[in-house]
Amino acid sequence: MKIETRPLLLLLASVFATSVATRTDAADAAATCSEHSAAILKSLRDGRYADATHDFNATIAAALPAARLGDVWGTALPAQVGALQGADAPQIRKSDAGVVVETPLHFARAKLLMRVG
Repeated sequence: MKIETRPLLLLLASVFATSVATRTDAADAAATCSEHSAAILKSLRDGRYADATHDFNATIAAALPAARLGDVWGTALPAQVGALQGADAPQIRKSDAGVVVETPLHFARAKLLMRVG
């Protein structure tokens, strides 16, 4: 499956990052990251953008405050790729920075990845 990207969409994919507390147990870190990812996606779907940004670290929160996230998710993204139609099961992988959860999102005109790490 090929994932289509555009500049705004790359921004979205790169900013859905939460700070997961330093963990010694990789399984615990993966579970925490998965929970954060699911909560962010649910908040986005429900239009609760402040809730979606709750666990953003300071850098991401400054770059994408709740109001801006609402503009991007609620207006700009649908204008580019259409309505969100569904999501596949999230996949957990390790990166140099730790655990990353990637959730394939299916929009009317594109498939994107939401990454939370």
